[in-house]
Amino acid sequence: MRSELKYGLLAGLSAVTIIMLCEIGGFNQLSNFKIGNICRMLIPLLLIPFVFVAISKKKYTENNGSLTFFEGLMTGQVVAIIFSIIFSLTFWIFLKYINPIFKEIALQYENSVMIKSGVDAATIKTQLQAIGNIYSGTFQNHFMIVFTYTVFGTLVALVISLFMKSRAKN
Repeated sequence: MRSELKYGLLAGLSAVTIIMLCEIGGFNQLSNFKIGNICRMLIPLLLIPFVFVAISKKKYTENNGSLTFFEGLMTGQVVAIIFSIIFSLTFWIFLKYINPIFKEIALQYENSVMIKSGVDAATIKTQLQAIGNIYSGTFQNHFMIVFTYTVFGTLVALVISLFMKSRAKN
């Protein structure tokens, strides 16, 4: 199996695992939502080690120690695309079928945090509307997840590829 596919699938499955562990652990309930937020913020960071390992495997296992910048970049990009599609699809299933009241819980939590912080009512209303849109489960929102994580993974791959590319021999 090619490293891009293997590590893209593994990264996606890791995201699914985190989503499900948060649900099983009760971190998507109002009383523990802060912990769940931290877990959800870590999901995009999963891309970094998986992109790194995929590019390393591409260089040292598939290409016998040789790697061009473009090969590294494409490897990381494919990992990011696979990851983002799996994550987006899983998150849609989660919002639609596993925890359909997640949006309401998120809105309650964010409302209480903003009230405690002394945020004015107009700002709270605007912020809650934006948060509600994020968890609405529309095609546009999930497309943005795929797009955003793909761009993030591409940037990660760009940096890693710069350092891992083979040096020209004199």
